[in-house]
Amino acid sequence: VEDSAMLTRTKLLFALLVAHLSGSWALYEDQVGKLEWYRQQIGQSKHAIFHSAGQQRLALVATEQGVVAGLDLRSGSVAWRQVLPVGESVVALLQHGKGLLSTSVAVTGAYVRLWGMMGGLIWDAHLVSLHPLADSPSPSVTLSGSNVVVAWQSTIKAFHASTGELVWES
Repeated sequence: VEDSAMLTRTKLLFALLVAHLSGSWALYEDQVGKLEWYRQQIGQSKHAIFHSAGQQRLALVATEQGVVAGLDLRSGSVAWRQVLPVGESVVALLQHGKGLLSTSVAVTGAYVRLWGMMGGLIWDAHLVSLHPLADSPSPSVTLSGSNVVVAWQSTIKAFHASTGELVWES
């Protein structure tokens, strides 16, 4: 009888403990949409550039998970994010005026993209791989006047910085 009473008390204490803890994980109705309990992650940052214009303060990042994003430095929130195709890896970020140039590589070749500061894709260009990627260094990107010049493998291409139109290649 004594063991039965002890078992009943143990069960009761356990039930009270569970009931007490479950209440601490609750969210009140007036807190919905006001408190940030979960934020979608973007991954481990590989590259970062800081941008400020007026009241806007952004950390522009590229991650190991193939995400290009703008993080609001005032609130810590994700202002925008773009997920690149699976297997594509950003190798460089470069700020150009009011845009962000990202250079990435994938099995199909290299990509140069110009993103607006709020995450919209302005243009992208694809450079076809002529050699196995393992044998190739990362593409080199530089700004020259109104052009974005990309050197990769045995190709050099210049794209108009505003439109992405191919200006010349060699």
